[in-house]
Amino acid sequence: MEAAAAWDGPCEFQLANWTSEEPVAGLPVDYASIDIPGGACGLQAYDENDVQLQLQQHLVEYYSAASQHNITTSCEKAKVSDDNSDARCVAKQVVDQFKADMNMMKQKIHRYPACLGTVDKSYTVPRIVALGPYHHGLEHLKKAEEVKHVAACHCTGEGKLLKEMYEVFIPVADCARHLYDKDVMEGISEDDFRHMMFFDACFLVQYMLMRASSRYKIDKSLKGFLSPNRRDIFHDVMLLENQIPWMVVEVVMTFLMPMSSISKNFVYKMRRCMLPSDHREPPEPKPFIWYEDYKPPHLLGLLHYYIVGPCTALLGTGVPGP
Repeated sequence: MEAAAAWDGPCEFQLANWTSEEPVAGLPVDYASIDIPGGACGLQAYDENDVQLQLQQHLVEYYSAASQHNITTSCEKAKVSDDNSDARCVAKQVVDQFKADMNMMKQKIHRYPACLGTVDKSYTVPRIVALGPYHHGLEHLKKAEEVKHVAACHCTGEGKLLKEMYEVFIPVADCARHLYDKDVMEGISEDDFRHMMFFDACFLVQYMLMRASSRYKIDKSLKGFLSPNRRDIFHDVMLLENQIPWMVVEVVMTFLMPMSSISKNFVYKMRRCMLPSDHREPPEPKPFIWYEDYKPPHLLGLLHYYIVGPCTALLGTGVPGP
């Protein structure tokens, strides 16, 4: 299917059934670390020694299994012989895939650990809008799907067509696909995922524009939905499993204005969202420093970075962390 085949005009959309099989909960905002997930409940922090041990374990398991079973590899369907040559091919494929997954750990859209399944749903399930595949298709979130299409119409820059914007967006969306849970992605076609990422990113950018500054012009009818629901939407965009990769958000922002301008103003205004809600005197605000080189995994990671602070800055170096 060609990239532009789904578009007949600048504001005509091809709707698709993007329902995932099993919606899963998200993570409370204050849970450990977003940039480098950790803890004993399934999201392990990256440790090179641990990785090496796991790689060795994979090798042992696969060499053992390879001597007894027929194994399909990416290069051919091979039956392992006594010299284990095919087992080495299988093992290398497994090791390479494992390394690739670990290298993407910081950018992945992590899922809620099963051992924390008793956490209240107010911390896990979106109220208004689903961003990404993990909660897509829930009945109470369907109203926002129409709003996403309206948001997309207003994300094109002056003189730009939605079709043109979408064609630029496609290769980035294809890269983002690998950052989601593989089991969930098996049930979503390539075209459906591209559309999902596109509309979700447009919705998020319009919401960021509205919250960032009053000088950004938002369509009046679109603002009529976003503004009254701004608190519930903010709750939703702070959920762990309701994130979309930052790379797809950046593509949409480049069609409107310099993306750092939108991100910086949004973070500057919203970074105080974690302060206590009582009437005590708030602490003296720290100087706001914007790090142009920092690449967040998603919006939650971006806010976490500027609320908590970069790791090395906390150690007194003043240099942004990874």
